[in-house]
Amino acid sequence: MSVVRSPPLSDPNLRTPPMEHYGSDPTINSSSTANNLDNIIVKRHKRNFSEFASHASLDSSEIKSMFAEIRTQQDVKFEALTSALTTIIAQNQDIQKSVDFLTSQYDGLSSKVSCLENEHLEYKKRVVNLEKKLHFMERQARSSTIEIRNIPKQPNENKQLISKIVQNIGVSLGLEAPFLDTEFKDIYRSKSEALVVEFTCTHRKESLLAEYRKFNKARRDNKEPLLNTSLIRLPTSVPPRPIYISEYLTVKARRVFYVARESVKNKMLAAAWTSFGKVYVKKDEGSLPVHVEEEEDLVQLIK
Repeated sequence: MSVVRSPPLSDPNLRTPPMEHYGSDPTINSSSTANNLDNIIVKRHKRNFSEFASHASLDSSEIKSMFAEIRTQQDVKFEALTSALTTIIAQNQDIQKSVDFLTSQYDGLSSKVSCLENEHLEYKKRVVNLEKKLHFMERQARSSTIEIRNIPKQPNENKQLISKIVQNIGVSLGLEAPFLDTEFKDIYRSKSEALVVEFTCTHRKESLLAEYRKFNKARRDNKEPLLNTSLIRLPTSVPPRPIYISEYLTVKARRVFYVARESVKNKMLAAAWTSFGKVYVKKDEGSLPVHVEEEEDLVQLIK
């Protein structure tokens, strides 16, 4: 069933109020408006020159005072810089004087050091010459002396017993003439337990060394025992010990001979031996013997 509704009744209070309309003034462009504008415009007045002059004079005085103050400050700073510069110059002069003094002192010390070095070299040469002379004199003093090593010390040992041992060594080596007691100038045992025998003549010493080398060479070729304590009739309670006979070398020659023998063992030299207190070496089998006095000479030869 359809329903037909009727529109609501309009409320007289809700109606839109009517708009009001205004009209423009017809006399807006009339002369009265122009008069009002003239009253609004204000005429600008220019300043007088006196006002500018007063301001200018005031600014100039201030600037002058500012410059004067700045100049005063600069003068103070300049005086401070001048004083500091003067102090630095004085210090530099003192430093220069000190440097000059030190330079003169250095030159003096340098000349003294040079003189001392020259004196040192001169003294060193003299010491070397004195050592050579001393070595020569020591070698001459030992020219008739031999050293017998590896002989055990005997009970109640004395010079007479040591002389008897040396005589037995001569007999074992087959010397043509046996040693006499009068041929021993001195005989004793050293600190190294070696027997030191000084003969009255060099000939007997050289004959003993020659027979010792010949004896050992022959027994070595025949593969027999070399000279030992059993061959010289020492007490049987002492086990046989090899006997070594050599020249009684000086300390310097002993050191050189030791280095030479070590070089032979290391196959850097072919042979090394001593004769009349001197050390001789051969670098090769076919080379000539070289007399070596200093260890440095031996090192140079090996190189």
